[in-house]
Amino acid sequence: MNGEHVYAWQKFTDKMDKLIEMNHKDLLNPYEIEKQIGILSDDLKRLFEHHNIKLNSAWDIAKIKRKKDFKTLYKLHFQQRLSLNEIYRQYGYSQLYVKRVFKEHGLEHLGFVNQNK
Repeated sequence: MNGEHVYAWQKFTDKMDKLIEMNHKDLLNPYEIEKQIGILSDDLKRLFEHHNIKLNSAWDIAKIKRKKDFKTLYKLHFQQRLSLNEIYRQYGYSQLYVKRVFKEHGLEHLGFVNQNK
């Protein structure tokens, strides 16, 4: 850059498309991107700000994932009548996670008496 100072985040400008894909499509949070690419999360934030692009935080990513999972979890629990234990055993969603997803949509899980069916 012709003797100009180069900030750490500027070294990753050529990877911008990949970084956006990782954050917006693959739903990796800044710390996961940091581990994979080697850019510090603070530098990642500056890079996204420089390009006027929203960087989804870990909290944002979790909320997006819960929103995406709602239809699947609703179908499994309310339509297929699977208990929270069965959803965990068959699909890996924890009971606390399922309850939180339903709560965010104003629903309560069905209180099955026999959780082993």
